[in-house]
Amino acid sequence: MSMIIDSQALQHLEVFETPIGEKDALFTKIDRTTTKFGKRLLRRWLMQPLLDPIKLNHRLDAIEDL
Repeated sequence: MSMIIDSQALQHLEVFETPIGEKDALFTKIDRTTTKFGKRLLRRWLMQPLLDPIKLNHRLDAIEDL
């Protein structure tokens, strides 16, 4: 199960864009993806964060292995 974050919350949290542009947004700061698919997946993960700690830890373990 995941949480759905609405566009206003994403805007206030400056996840994808800041008032001065995308350069200082969270997404830009943490995006180290190398493919378009990876970029889309990261975007989806930020828009719909997991609520289940077990699934969250599985995802974290998968990322750490890279």
